[in-house]
Amino acid sequence: MKEAMFLCTAIAVLGALLRLFAETAGGKTAEKVIGTATGVLIALILAGAALGNVDLHISVTTADREDYFHSLSEETLNAVCTEAEMRLSESLSEEIGSALGTVPKSCTVSINRETFDADAVTVVFDAKDFFVGSYEVKKYVGERLGIEAEVYFE
Repeated sequence: MKEAMFLCTAIAVLGALLRLFAETAGGKTAEKVIGTATGVLIALILAGAALGNVDLHISVTTADREDYFHSLSEETLNAVCTEAEMRLSESLSEEIGSALGTVPKSCTVSINRETFDADAVTVVFDAKDFFVGSYEVKKYVGERLGIEAEVYFE
């Protein structure tokens, strides 16, 4: 539902800008049509999201763009990979928290700069979360990313 609300907010902002341009150009009818269209679009998205018929998860596939990433300068490639590692770490931490009922203290994912695959995963739990088995975490990460994770309790 968070994604639906973000999308509706983006549509509302875009619609307001379009209405402002239309009104500035002197088109009262165009301004009203744009306002009505954006309102209907927002209502349809919210109705679909409420009924569970809208899947707004955005995914990015890098396999088709591998040549592009290899053509980037080393600094740019490192910046892109560092950002991807950070976002993947956050996402994996949330997924582990949802799947196992305990959010890790930290989660770090490394991406191989040549193949763009996840290379290593380190998951750290608080010592009080000893009831979470490292086997469960390793199994989850293995199924999710196809690599074995290192699990620590501090």
